[in-house]
Amino acid sequence: MLASWETVSCCTAHALQEAVYYFLSIVAGLLFGVAWGCVFGLLDFITVWLAQPVIAVYCVLLRAVAMPLRATVRCLCDPLFQATAHTLRHVSITCAVQSLHAAQRHGNHSNDHQQQQQQSAVEWLGYV
Repeated sequence: MLASWETVSCCTAHALQEAVYYFLSIVAGLLFGVAWGCVFGLLDFITVWLAQPVIAVYCVLLRAVAMPLRATVRCLCDPLFQATAHTLRHVSITCAVQSLHAAQRHGNHSNDHQQQQQQSAVEWLGYV
């Protein structure tokens, strides 16, 4: 029995499709492989021969500037920071929070409320 024309054309089309796919995969794969190899080789060359020496020179120059700058900052800023810390070391801030529900339970006692506000103000100022 002879194969029909449709079967032969379907098998031929399928074989041709696979052949074209593999051919283009090989060609494109080789081209992309060479292209990406050149890109990463160039990046590696730039990193090794340009970026690292520039960073090394920058670190040497920065070290020469950093030592006097550090001494100047320590001489000017450390006394200011120490004086500020010494001045503010006894300041304490407390905050009393009373919920609305608790305030409603106690009723509207204006005298108690004023005493609580005065006590809170005294605590907030750090006198207690």
